[in-house]
Amino acid sequence: MLVNVVFYLVSFLEDGFTRDITGSLREDGAVRAIEVADGEIWRIVTSGFFHVDILHIGFNMLLLWFIGTALESYMGTLRLGIVYFASIVWASAGALYLDPFVLTLGASGGVYGLMGVAVWVEFKEKRPLMGGSIWGLLVVNLVITFAIPGISIGGHLGGLLGGILATLALTGLGRYVLSRHTLPAWALTLGFAVMAVGALAAIAIANAA
Repeated sequence: MLVNVVFYLVSFLEDGFTRDITGSLREDGAVRAIEVADGEIWRIVTSGFFHVDILHIGFNMLLLWFIGTALESYMGTLRLGIVYFASIVWASAGALYLDPFVLTLGASGGVYGLMGVAVWVEFKEKRPLMGGSIWGLLVVNLVITFAIPGISIGGHLGGLLGGILATLALTGLGRYVLSRHTLPAWALTLGFAVMAVGALAAIAIANAA
């Protein structure tokens, strides 16, 4: 969350309050096929930390705080970080697949990934972390994703997929629980592998666009 806020403050000092990201620092960090294909592969990650305006970052940070705090206390910082970064790169892959020529940015792909983890914990491990079902929150956000123009459907669905894939990797396809104090090294390695595969997928999709 802190990294997102720092990125926003830096972009605000650079660009001001304008929502137009043309020629701005936000444009330099957003993901789009032509730039990624030209070698600017850092956009696969940085796009998950830049935001258009205060409302954009405010909504994402509220959800990130609400879901991320509960998950961090349950699964630990390292595992949460693996899932979050995997979600970001898979969100970029999804955005590049559905909207390769549109600049995409924001932490919502990572947030969707965390919602995917929370669904897993609630469904598979029988632990409702937020004091109630996460399904309602997920459904409402999916409705918003498809109902409001300009929202990255690929970014949101890609982030959700990345979170679920990383969770499957970390739990050894359900053999372990995320709250376990010690997970096998191979499970953590698989979590990093999901992140790497997402990044390679994003690069391949950008080059094919």
